[in-house]
Amino acid sequence: MRLNTSIEVARYPSTQGLAFRGHDESESSANPGNFIALNHKMICSDIQKEIVNVFAMEVLRAIISDIGDSTFFLMVEEARDISMKEQMALVVSAMTLKATIDDFLPRYGLSISKLRGQGYDGASNMKGQFNGLKTLILNENPCAYYIHCFAHQLQLALVAVARKHNHISSLFDFSTRVLNVVGSLCKRRDLLREKQSENIIEAPDMGIFQVGEV
Repeated sequence: MRLNTSIEVARYPSTQGLAFRGHDESESSANPGNFIALNHKMICSDIQKEIVNVFAMEVLRAIISDIGDSTFFLMVEEARDISMKEQMALVVSAMTLKATIDDFLPRYGLSISKLRGQGYDGASNMKGQFNGLKTLILNENPCAYYIHCFAHQLQLALVAVARKHNHISSLFDFSTRVLNVVGSLCKRRDLLREKQSENIIEAPDMGIFQVGEV
């Protein structure tokens, strides 16, 4: 019963992105942290970590199962300590990260040959031209294109908006279809460019815009 209660309590801050521990976890503290405030049993930090690790493994299994034999994208984010320093970017070398990735992927049945994208921040050990993690992976798989992690965050936000608004989703679906149709043949691209050039030439006469407008 205590274990089940602890698991349910741990699930709440995990799904909400909240901290488990408090700055002052003493009995006299008015704010001992979320885990202790919700659960007064099995409050050892080792137990909390074990429960969270079980959650992480279940999430990881679901992600791996969803990927299957498909291509995938690798994204590495920095971690911060209480001093708000980006520890990963400052301490961990690109070679160490690459070795960790090489150990992680085959352990879960993933191959770096299936990697089609990688996203990190702008630190030199991440995107460095010669010894950065980006370059080390590209040397092994040229198809793993690098995208700055902020651009990927914008993409995720766009996907979330498109899922909730049918008009936006339809716009991007239509745009994708047009790009696929036009981009599949050089003749179609040439015809589109010619038609666009004709429209630009005819636009001033039709009053769409004045000559010299940006």
